Amino acid sequence: MATVVLDADGVLWAGIITYGDPVVPIAGIKAVLKELKKRGHALVVCSRNEETRLTAALAEHELIEYIDQAWASWGPKSTWFREYWAGGPTLFVDDNELNRAEIRALFPTVEILAVADG
Repeated sequence: MATVVLDADGVLWAGIITYGDPVVPIAGIKAVLKELKKRGHALVVCSRNEETRLTAALAEHELIEYIDQAWASWGPKSTWFREYWAGGPTLFVDDNELNRAEIRALFPTVEILAVADG
């Protein structure tokens, strides 16, 4: 099975945690995560956020039970790949073109899925 690496703000929910926006889960995201887990995929949240805020938002919206790892840092998302990625089939889902370009350039075997920015 594959590893699915998801951004949080703009992918799992509308709103940006750091700005204090209300976090509103994207319609149907819980069902999507549940189905991905059912199919045996590993789910990772890779977000530019504070870890405590990210974990709290995942728990508050009952998404954390589907997540295998939640990673938050103000550094580049490639850090997660360098530290934890096992090199197997992976899908990276992000709403930010700069993040997608970074992963595309450094990890060419990773599949990239763009989510509309904003």
